[in-house]
Amino acid sequence: MSLSQTPPQPPTGKTAKAAGALLLLVALFSTAQPLAAADGGLDDTPQTPGEVGRPVLTQGGAAFDGTYVDGELPAEDAILANFTRQGVRLFAEVRVSEYARAESRVQGGRIEAEGEGVKLEVVDALAGYLEVEVAPARGLSIVPAAGVTLEAGDGGTVEVRGVGLEGVIFAICEGAALRVEGGRAVLTTTTQACEVFFRAATEADVLPFADLDDAIEGGNLGAEVSVGAEGPGAPQTRVTYGAIEVNVTLDDSRLSVAVAGTEPQGKSVLILFPRSSVDAADRVNATFDGQSLGRASSSADALNATDDE
Repeated sequence: MSLSQTPPQPPTGKTAKAAGALLLLVALFSTAQPLAAADGGLDDTPQTPGEVGRPVLTQGGAAFDGTYVDGELPAEDAILANFTRQGVRLFAEVRVSEYARAESRVQGGRIEAEGEGVKLEVVDALAGYLEVEVAPARGLSIVPAAGVTLEAGDGGTVEVRGVGLEGVIFAICEGAALRVEGGRAVLTTTTQACEVFFRAATEADVLPFADLDDAIEGGNLGAEVSVGAEGPGAPQTRVTYGAIEVNVTLDDSRLSVAVAGTEPQGKSVLILFPRSSVDAADRVNATFDGQSLGRASSSADALNATDDE
């Protein structure tokens, strides 16, 4: 099996470092088949954090019910309420000033809602990926559910903690930063639009969440891609953080990842696929623009593309 990363329009004569300083990280899952459940059947735990479910809108578009997440889509003030992941209520509200819902919809495994200057996207996946795009001169606040605490982390992040719960809220924003006030995560945009993200730790994570958290705090994680195990027609989930574009193609022997971006610093792209999709005898070869990639010394090293030559 061959894995490759090639910028859609690679600069002529430039090195991989000059082509956006992007580093490809490949993570193989050790599970060759679904785990045995306690009742003797097969565990239906997703093999990747981004494996998507089948969400549907309910209450005339004012709520959603997914395989892994559910919640409400209020008509105004809060863009999201009672956000729940795997039966655990995470956020009571995600409020945005001057918000009024104009539309809600389901696109594949994603739930979307938007109003003037604001857009919400939730991925119905184990990681509970959440993104809110906020226009300039708006205020956003995230109110935790009972039993959930928000604590200021490094790099302007907010750590989410609860019983059996760990996650991180972070923002990509110029001139503004997340802060914790009165137990809430708060952001006030200035003249620039902002993107606010949430990502939960999951039992399907093959890398230590502490390493992922550190990469997010350092601004080093550019995207996560989860690929299913069904071959060329396998579903894919792409979650990008910032000005990164990722396209994935898969055939019987090659997974190709085309990455483009304008980020000035190095970014890592996390590619996740089930170990069951690779035969034991297969040789996995990762290349960048036709050149083999060296192995990182650790997951923390692989998630830090800023120190690669």
